[in-house]
Amino acid sequence: MRLLLLTTCFSIFVSMISQAQMNFFTPHEIDSIDCFYFPMNAIDSVKISDLEEFDYLNVFFFNGECSLCLVKMKTVEDFFRNYSNESVKTLFISETSDTIILNFYRDKYNIDVPIIWDNKRRIREKKITNEDSICFLIDQNGNIILSGDFLADEALKEKYIQWMDVH
Repeated sequence: MRLLLLTTCFSIFVSMISQAQMNFFTPHEIDSIDCFYFPMNAIDSVKISDLEEFDYLNVFFFNGECSLCLVKMKTVEDFFRNYSNESVKTLFISETSDTIILNFYRDKYNIDVPIIWDNKRRIREKKITNEDSICFLIDQNGNIILSGDFLADEALKEKYIQWMDVH
């Protein structure tokens, strides 16, 4: 029993360490983000100079062809709005081949968070996630601080809220 508890604690620790060392954006991508990811439309034009004003970045990465993910956009936007602070910028990144449907849902749910289009599927290429929708909290250097489903996982949600209270 004691060994099982130690093993579980060690795996959680290793998971947290490896997660903290993983980069969502490379330094090169941070310096020229608009060369790698494209705005869905004019209001989404996110320049790195805008992002440098913030210490942290909330990212909701989702498959724009997944109907559940599209519906989840509003819930994620509300979650980030309720629990974030002024040092955090929120950004959605979508991989999709059909921007028309994505923009339809965006209008339907009145989403005003900037959405970046990962048309080259760079996030999948980096093997950061194989999920259709996942949230990330990222620092200015592109390092992942927290990742997972902040809405469904109560422990992760609490960790995020506590982290926001401290920072």
